[in-house]
Amino acid sequence: AIEPYRYLVLGYISELKKDSKQALNYYQQIIEYGDGPLEEALLRIVSLDLSEGSGETAHNALECLSQLNVKFLKFYAN
Repeated sequence: AIEPYRYLVLGYISELKKDSKQALNYYQQIIEYGDGPLEEALLRIVSLDLSEGSGETAHNALECLSQLNVKFLKFYAN
């Protein structure tokens, strides 16, 4: 399906426009869709939340990433 990739591009565009809230909404759509560029969306969520948020969302995203790919376990553990 192409829809998750459309959300990814829209998220990138929102980040370029300095609209982090909208970008996070687009990345969340990818996760809710459950297919496509999940890893990239989660990485963008981590990055945005660590730079602008409380870190709680980043922690949750890292937990999901560690379940998708073991290479992220070390980041989640920290």
